[in-house]
Amino acid sequence: MHEPTEQKMKSLPSYSNTTIPLRAVFNESILQVTEQKTVQARLRLTYQHEGQSEIVEKTVSVTVQSRNAIKWKDKRRLAAFIEPRNSQIIDYTKAIDGLFRDQPTYDLPTNVATALQTFTVLTNGGYTYSVDPQTDFSVVSRDPSMLDYCQYPEQTIRRKAGDCDDLVTLYLSMLANAGVSTGYVDIPGHVMSAFDAGLSPDDLDGSALSRDDVVVDQDKVWIPVETTLLGTESFLTAWEKGIERYRKEQKEGNLPQIISISKARSVYEPSSIQPDTFQVPEPDTSAILAEYEDQASTLYARRNEAQRQRLNKQLAADPENAYVRNRLGILYTRGGQYQEANALYEKGLELTPNNALLLNNYANVLYHQERYEKAIDLYKRSLTRGEEDPQVYINLCKAQLAAGRATEASSSFQTAIQKDPSLSDTYSYLQKQL
Repeated sequence: MHEPTEQKMKSLPSYSNTTIPLRAVFNESILQVTEQKTVQARLRLTYQHEGQSEIVEKTVSVTVQSRNAIKWKDKRRLAAFIEPRNSQIIDYTKAIDGLFRDQPTYDLPTNVATALQTFTVLTNGGYTYSVDPQTDFSVVSRDPSMLDYCQYPEQTIRRKAGDCDDLVTLYLSMLANAGVSTGYVDIPGHVMSAFDAGLSPDDLDGSALSRDDVVVDQDKVWIPVETTLLGTESFLTAWEKGIERYRKEQKEGNLPQIISISKARSVYEPSSIQPDTFQVPEPDTSAILAEYEDQASTLYARRNEAQRQRLNKQLAADPENAYVRNRLGILYTRGGQYQEANALYEKGLELTPNNALLLNNYANVLYHQERYEKAIDLYKRSLTRGEEDPQVYINLCKAQLAAGRATEASSSFQTAIQKDPSLSDTYSYLQKQL
């Protein structure tokens, strides 16, 4: 302590058996305690008796637990281990954002895309679920008197392993630093991650997310994720297993509870620990992007199958309808089905060669296929055949930059922001590349 902690009490009657809880305010050096230790505490009681001031002092032994110790009497305590302002984890999440910045979003809600991207990076980073033989969470979480050991996120990153609560604190800390509202699912003997899908319950039906795959609680739409599958399964499988476990516990009458981190913070603030530095793993980027594309396109395909079927029926009835071809081409592109999109746009341009919208969207497909030169040609044709849309100039800039035409890319970017100055902030990352 920097200073003694003082506490005032009410008057006590003679021979009272009243118990007074004492609270101590420690300085941050206590967070360097990594092993259980016994320290000496000096208690001083100052009181008035028959008009006289009296003092009683006593020295007692106090056991200070490790900074990783936790008792599960109140499950909200886990929020103290979830770090929203750790500079190293902020850098880690920014690196993930940069990795996926130019990847297709497949029209996914922002929080879902971020959760998928983060899980994919972690699961390819070598993290695995490992049960602690001395403090198995399934045992200690059921006994509020037992001490458990919970890792901080950076400890899990260094060790590449953790039990269910360790992997939850890692995943939720990453999401929190990426701006996603989070929580965790408390069930008997287990804890799972959960995140806010970013949709209101009223908007759920229109979002194409199935109500069977989410949990509506506290006026939020939550997606549970079985984080113990990190390193062995995909995000979609972890989501599927998470919702299966939640429904199972409901059916068995165990009343699974989603504990919101923001609400838990009102009682348990995040630790101010200054951890040792850690080395961010360098996973296989190509494997990460391939898995992300597979997972995102699969999820997109599930959500949009009904719309594709409807548009295909319309196209069969009216093969020369350029609008339908364009809408269907966009769906295939967002789903990563580039060959199908190519065929639609090529036929559409045979029917309407000067359609600026088709030219731009076909160029987008070619850009994703890294056919930059042809994409550049189509973007330019789109600009000459229609209104000079500033967004098309941004698309052209990206293609020129990817093709190594930095000077032309810079000119296209300047033209775009002259036509729409707000694009300067939206595409500030592009300006930095230029």
